[in-house]
Amino acid sequence: MKKTTWTDHIRDMENTKTPKVPERIWENVIPHLPKGEKRNRKPIWLFFPLLLGAGMVAYYFYNSNPLDDKKGIQNSQNVSSVSTIENETKELTSLNLSNTKESESKNINVEKNQSEIKISKKLNSAKNHRSQDHLMQENKNIESASIQNQIVVKTVSHNNIDNRSIANNSIEQESEASLNVLPTKVTSLLSYSNVSLDLPLKGECYDFNGRRKAKFSVDVYAGPQYSPFTFSTNVAEYNYLKLLREDTESEKVSMLAGVRIGIQNKKWNVKAGLEYQNIYYQLNYFNGNDTIINTRTINGTIVVTDTVFGRRTIKHHNNHHMFNLPISIGYQVNRKENSIQFNVGASLNLFMRSNGAVLDPLLRPAQFNSPLNIYKSAVGISPFFNIQWSGPIMHNLRYYVEPQIQLHPTFTNSSYSLDQKFSSYQLKFGLQYLFQ
Repeated sequence: MKKTTWTDHIRDMENTKTPKVPERIWENVIPHLPKGEKRNRKPIWLFFPLLLGAGMVAYYFYNSNPLDDKKGIQNSQNVSSVSTIENETKELTSLNLSNTKESESKNINVEKNQSEIKISKKLNSAKNHRSQDHLMQENKNIESASIQNQIVVKTVSHNNIDNRSIANNSIEQESEASLNVLPTKVTSLLSYSNVSLDLPLKGECYDFNGRRKAKFSVDVYAGPQYSPFTFSTNVAEYNYLKLLREDTESEKVSMLAGVRIGIQNKKWNVKAGLEYQNIYYQLNYFNGNDTIINTRTINGTIVVTDTVFGRRTIKHHNNHHMFNLPISIGYQVNRKENSIQFNVGASLNLFMRSNGAVLDPLLRPAQFNSPLNIYKSAVGISPFFNIQWSGPIMHNLRYYVEPQIQLHPTFTNSSYSLDQKFSSYQLKFGLQYLFQ
């Protein structure tokens, strides 16, 4: 049997010794831990979208000058042009009536009438073969008058004339001669009264029946968002955990994207869609004098215990992936080709998937939701408000910029002692297609 010495006895005692850790050691260590600088967590990002919205409203009211003077000038021009056309029409009607009376009193022989018929046919064929350029020039003269009139000159035929075709041809020939005496504007109206003018029109025609059809639209959008959070607790023992989580977790810029459909009747609109939203923040854990105890077991028996002292740093990315159903109602104000919409609504969270790490009640970094069951799988309804500025790109296609504020309910389960709430400040850039 091997003889043991006192050194062997001390060596065995040191190898089998297990360090005893006091139960409330962390409460004594916390006052001596380095504290980070307390940050001002006021939602300063709320200032930027409000400033942008106020700028849009100010720009709209600054440039919304009344156009009464221009409308009055245009109305006066239209009235003067109408009176001129009416006077010229009356002169033309009286001239045609006088020509008709004179044609009734004439005694025309058959040979002369036949030659006049040939001449009138030649004049008619020459009139029908006028060049297209001349027709466009006449149409421009008509457009400048701002009124499209069709003047139909009715000729009265009497039963005293035996040969009606001869009288009609003579009247047409004399009317052609009278056209050469009238002004060019009236002549063009008489010569091309049956020609339809296909003029390009901008904007939409007003429906005098008062029934305007609703417009349907499809939107796609994406943009950045910033989501600060706050903690609250009713348990005094968890105040220290609340303070440490505020110091070790920081918000980061994330993103969102979505698609939605809308219907607009006059100035009111309703929209609904599907949206993906990512809330992102980061865990920054640092301990300059951390202790880690590692043990090794064989068949349930601890054979080795290692205790490590030193500085420990952890950075972990936390994400909440949310899939929402937003529904909103809004009012639109038109400004020439642009428009401003004021929308209010609510977003229903269908489900949420969370991954990351936070400090556990023992102030150690731990993964959620395994082993820590902290966050919900669906958070419920989040109200929001946004202002949309849109403008045209091409026919039925528009662009828009939309700042939005959204308030989320608590993300944590009721079994967790801390309540964590988020608010999101978003800026959406999107395209809208209108079905008309």
